[in-house]
Amino acid sequence: MAEAFRRDPSDERRIVGRLDDVERAVVVDLMHQTSVLLSDGSDDAPDAPRVTDEDELFAALGRSMRAREAPRDPALRRLLPDGVKDDDGAAAEFRRLTEASLRDRKLRNLATAMTAFERAGANVDLARTMSVGEPRDVVLDEAEARATMMALTDVRLVLAERLGVRTDADADALVEQVERGQVPSDEEQLMAAYYDFLTWLAESVTLAVMREA
Repeated sequence: MAEAFRRDPSDERRIVGRLDDVERAVVVDLMHQTSVLLSDGSDDAPDAPRVTDEDELFAALGRSMRAREAPRDPALRRLLPDGVKDDDGAAAEFRRLTEASLRDRKLRNLATAMTAFERAGANVDLARTMSVGEPRDVVLDEAEARATMMALTDVRLVLAERLGVRTDADADALVEQVERGQVPSDEEQLMAAYYDFLTWLAESVTLAVMREA
């Protein structure tokens, strides 16, 4: 069973949590899925090929200079929200100026967090494993802890959108549904469990970060 993140008493520059193999693997898998969502279809995705041909370069510049439309996926819109309300033109222009850097920052946070969790060991096949495995320490330095805090927030935003959670009242209603066994499908029940677990995990990282060394 997971233990909350906390400042290491022997070295308060480190923030340490304890999770078993499956818990770590779940966190890494959900972060990976969020990274894929952020990267998919983006000209600025990390795996996008480098432009070398001059004509292609100008074409790429043309794409980057055009105002961007909001993403169609509601979960992606939660991650990359409009910066201007009630003005589609201004919102598209704001998105053109800021979306690439915001997307890149989120991807970097997710990559940093995944690396930190994988360092403790997260090579578990979630579809086949029958054992939670051995609890291990996940050790974060200050920068990794802040990246993890942001990464967990983004994963929770995606899960929240998939579950229809947009307000505190929605979150409370979801908890009530789970407790009463009224979640409509097994998939939603699993997502709700992940959402609850990541909420607790993110809060523990945040509290540890706020308690500065």
